[in-house]
Order: sequence, then structure tokens, then C-alpha cells
Amino acid sequence: GVIYGDLVTAAYDAATGTDVDLSDGHDAFFDPEAVQGYIDAAAAEGINFPVHLDMLVIETSDRLLKQSQSMKQSVEENSNGQIIIDLILRDEDTVQNIAYYNTDPALADYDISTFTGWGPDYADPLTYMDLWTDGYTHNYGAWHSDEYMEILNKIKTVEYAVDAEARWDLIKQAEQIIADESVILPVYQNCNAS
Repeated sequence: GVIYGDLVTAAYDAATGTDVDLSDGHDAFFDPEAVQGYIDAAAAEGINFPVHLDMLVIETSDRLLKQSQSMKQSVEENSNGQIIIDLILRDEDTVQNIAYYNTDPALADYDISTFTGWGPDYADPLTYMDLWTDGYTHNYGAWHSDEYMEILNKIKTVEYAVDAEARWDLIKQAEQIIADESVILPVYQNCNAS
């Protein structure tokens, strides 16, 4: 067999015409030189800079405050001050109610949240992919794609349960949709030292 990460990398490269390293521990998309090009393209479409983005932070958490300050510094430095992250400090209950327990995206008055984490329940990509299905409680942005739903429904059929190669091909297609539409933009990944 082929390592799943290699399959995803090959599918991503084929779809985008790029050659990126998506291996663990490597930030394949950090490209400070490309930032100004994105800013220029957005400005050409009428976006006024600098842009301010609100990021909710639990004010009593030293760890979360330091992570947020680090992200703020990195984004602002690498955008030459054209993207500003405003840290919105609130007590834990307020942040949890706004960013985690809220079920109405219209009431979410923030731009960046780090309170949408997920850990796998079982050893299969579907443990993450189900997050982006209709009505799922962790689909915070209420994202929807008919094509994605069709693929996920196929993956769960008996036909694809017995044909591993075809199943992995469908999983690659579904993950490509997630990547293409930027359903989620991970800002960090927790890990354990072994």
C-alpha cells in the first residue's frame, strides 16, 4: 500500500499543479514572499487595507494568550502591517459561549477562533471528514457542498467498504474539496512527544 499522506500530497499536487511538502511538522504554505501578491489581488478586488481581524482569547489563559500573541506578531510582520489581528480578551465562559457552544453562525462576532479543535475518535480519515457534513455540531461555519456530501455518502456504502483502493480515491477527492474551499485553516496542531 501507499502511505495515506503521500496519497493526499499527490492528489493536492495534481489538482494545483504544485509540488509541496505536506509531511507532518512542515508548514507547506508559509510563503512570506507570496503574501504581498495576495494583498495586491485583494486590493484590486476592492478590499481596503489594513484589514482588521478579531480573535477571541481567554484572558486568564497564559498559554492561549501567548499563542495568540505569537500568531498576531507573525501575521502582522509577514503582511507588513496590512493584516492586523485584534486580540479580543474575554473570560472563559464568554469565549466558550460565543465560539464553542453557539449554534448560530450569525451570532459569532469574531473572525478567528482556536476553539474548534477536534481529536480523532477512530483510526480513519472519516473521523475528521464527518465534521464538514450538514447539521454536524462542529461544522461551525455551516459549510455545505453537494459534491462533498455525495462523495461522503458513497464512501460509507458497502461497495466502497470492500474496495479499499476505490474508497481511498474517494477520500482523496473529498479532502481535495476541503482544501480547495478552505473549509478550515489550521493555525496549530497539538502533538505528543514519543
